[in-house]
This record gives sequence, C-alpha cells and structure tokens, in this order.
Amino acid sequence: MARQPRALRAASTGTPEAVVTDDGWWTLHFMSAGAGWRTVLQLAPQAPFAEALLVARAPLRVVDGAGAVVLAGQLDADGECEAAWPFAAAPSDHLQAHGARFTVEPLEADTP
Repeated sequence: MARQPRALRAASTGTPEAVVTDDGWWTLHFMSAGAGWRTVLQLAPQAPFAEALLVARAPLRVVDGAGAVVLAGQLDADGECEAAWPFAAAPSDHLQAHGARFTVEPLEADTP
C-alpha cells in the first residue's frame, strides 16, 4: 500500500468526534477515556484498496503532520484499529498544531 497523506476535511474548535481525510477513505475517531482519549482508525469499505488491505492484514501506522506516531497496529475484520491517544494535548489541539493532517502508511517490520 502506498502512503496515504491527506488533509483533514474539516477543522473545528473543541475536540471533534472524528476527522475524515479529503478522499473519505480514512477516518480517525476520538473518544474520551477517563483522563485521556482513545483513537480509532477506520478504513472506508468503498476505498479501492480496502479488500486487499483487509485480506493482507498488513500492519499500519498513522502519523501526524509532524511525523509523530498517532497509532500503529493491524486493521481488524471491520477495518478498524484502536489505540490510546499518545499525546498530552487533546486531539483537535494536537492535530491543528501539527499541520492539520495525518498520514496512513505501512508499518515495516524494522520501523518503530
């Protein structure tokens, strides 16, 4: 899979429930979890590469506009991957401060 850098479709104040890439293939959902946040990466089933990616079960990572890892893992059968939000700032504040973008890319075996 090629890297999928995308601008966020919409910026908002406060913490969004989700941000969607401009092509609509990827969504990051944010859920409050106690004192922190949980993040879910969701692949749109209509993405042209969705079936192949789900079958391959290839590990992926999401990086913010500054290159910091937001989450890493494998998509489940529903096309989702979940992890704790790794930054001190709330998702909207962090993403806006780091270019208002995220990239979904393959996670190579030798990549942290």
